Amino acid sequence: MTSRARVRSPAVAGVFYPGGASALAANVDELLDQFNPKATGRGRPRALICPHAGYKYSGPMAALAMTQIRGQDYDHVVVMGPSHRVAFRGVALADVAAFETPLGQLPLSRTLEDFASSKVFVKGNAAHEQEHSIEVELPFLQRALGKFTLSPLVFGEVNEQAVARELTTLVSENTLFIVSSDLSHYHDYDTASLLDRETIDAILRLDVQAVGAAEACGRSPLTALLHLAAWHKWQPQLLGYQNSGDTAGDKSKVVGYAAIALYD
Repeated sequence: MTSRARVRSPAVAGVFYPGGASALAANVDELLDQFNPKATGRGRPRALICPHAGYKYSGPMAALAMTQIRGQDYDHVVVMGPSHRVAFRGVALADVAAFETPLGQLPLSRTLEDFASSKVFVKGNAAHEQEHSIEVELPFLQRALGKFTLSPLVFGEVNEQAVARELTTLVSENTLFIVSSDLSHYHDYDTASLLDRETIDAILRLDVQAVGAAEACGRSPLTALLHLAAWHKWQPQLLGYQNSGDTAGDKSKVVGYAAIALYD
């Protein structure tokens, strides 16, 4: 077990998802069990795009994406999310040895050390401490995969193509990339559905410029992923779409959620 001083503790346990280990495991498993990956995907993904709201809102779409990797074997998972609370330039590397959820600790990959001298990465915990975009994906990964090393990357203001050039060194058969992003925010149901369809279509055609201008909180890590996808010839597939009007009922102000997988 890693020293407590070297662990990033959960910030939104009990708020975005259940705070107890048994309740959380049951919640995630119930969400995952709703979907048959063979009916929705095309085998082993190279990357996933998942939402990051509270599980009662975006849990079904997060689970739909995560079922594509359930029971598969990845040594390394790179989770890229936007910063919601801290403004900064670059991509933040956490200065800890592990991230923790109620389901246990996830050791950070040593490959992150290779980025410490890069001009596009910054080392420090301020962007990570209260950020939920990375954290809410972790219990799904823990239940779907089991053991792996984690590279959590929080995006500030950055040149996404430069980040993608650095990240391409991590591309391998045993590395999974995850972008954590919701879509449009707080429009009425019909408006959100139209806006989100435009964003999803832009992702599916690898349109970096359109995604960079889209109404998605994770558009910066999304853009970086699309550069990687274009260079490595990964093809995106839409698995499903909902918004909070579908899951929480209120259709006057909704947030959009998509599940997308990228395959060779």
